[in-house]
Amino acid sequence: SLSTVPDRIGNLGPTIRSLLKQTRPPDEIILAIPEFSVRERRPYVVPKYILRLPRVRVLQCPEDWGPATKFIGAIQDELAAGRKNTLIMVVDDDRLYPRDALETYLYYSEQLPNAALCFRGAAMPSTLDWDDAKMIYAKDLREPRPVAVITGCGSYLVQPRFFDQSLWDYSGAPSVAFYIDDIWISAWLSRRGVKRYVI
Repeated sequence: SLSTVPDRIGNLGPTIRSLLKQTRPPDEIILAIPEFSVRERRPYVVPKYILRLPRVRVLQCPEDWGPATKFIGAIQDELAAGRKNTLIMVVDDDRLYPRDALETYLYYSEQLPNAALCFRGAAMPSTLDWDDAKMIYAKDLREPRPVAVITGCGSYLVQPRFFDQSLWDYSGAPSVAFYIDDIWISAWLSRRGVKRYVI
């Protein structure tokens, strides 16, 4: 699952191709987009080439949750359909992913079936300032390492059952939460007792 903004929707080809060329291809690729972009203050126009790409489904979301749209739309959709155990690999729209990314997630999800998995994450720094966080990268590990925060640019694997409707309720959140999806999803995973690992 991924999302984008109107300015970048025409540049998704490389990211989507990196997903289609996985050693274990995804069952589908969800492009979750609202009708109107809050950040760019304009509507989305889906290029025709996206509609022709194999396995790509455009998911129209009822609202714009900022960068979190990339996971909230897919999670809502799966929960509404009663598919709580779907494995959702969440990716950014401007990255290329290793050919074995999905296969690696599937391997580790069998070992850690009740955890969120990622390729890049960090402990929360004692200063509580995210700029002070020391990133942990998959390439530097030989075994899974627990983290507090999973990061979308490296991708992560979650399941809808890890969440409830609180995930998309920003009513009590500070306005900056709209822009910090990594902290947002990690906090909700923590509140619900879901462990997070870099694998």
